[in-house]
Amino acid sequence: MSLALLVLLPLTLLFSVARADLANLTIDDTNTTYWVWLNSWTAITPTLPCPGCAAQPDSTSVYNRTWHDGTLVSGIFNFQGTAVYIYGIDIPKQFAANIQFNLFSNWSVAGLHTYSGSEYVYDSLFFSATNLNSSVPDGVHWTIKTSEVGQAALFDYAKVTVDDANSTDVGSEPPTGQSSGNSGTTGSYISSSFFVPTN
Repeated sequence: MSLALLVLLPLTLLFSVARADLANLTIDDTNTTYWVWLNSWTAITPTLPCPGCAAQPDSTSVYNRTWHDGTLVSGIFNFQGTAVYIYGIDIPKQFAANIQFNLFSNWSVAGLHTYSGSEYVYDSLFFSATNLNSSVPDGVHWTIKTSEVGQAALFDYAKVTVDDANSTDVGSEPPTGQSSGNSGTTGSYISSSFFVPTN
């Protein structure tokens, strides 16, 4: 065996043992274990459409065919992981608001999402934060603010990067018959304040 191979083999083993497998969990806007909708939001689903809403995206292009429509309101997405990504639907500029984001664990991690196009854009990344401490629960807070002409925003889903060894399949909605929270939901606690449902 060559000297180079003898030196590289232990390093390869060290890096393969130290590397954690990561997974992205997709969490639909209907899962109120993670999403907190403050003030008046309209939840749009195939069984609860909103014909009176100004924005009318193509529901077949939306994740799980559900989204939350809000005008000058705010909300929170609770999570625990190494990265978080919040997705929505960009709407034509005559309706589109500016959205201010902040990360709870580090308020200086902030973002402002704006859109000035004339078409709907699906799976639009509104906010992301990476290299986060996955050992503590965290959250993203947002506020919808008036743009030059618009006041509305449509939130669709989030992705959270977690250590695959500690993850549990999240599912996209609360269990049947559950309207909010984790009451009656089976699952496990990653920490004392962060619940991961298993159904």
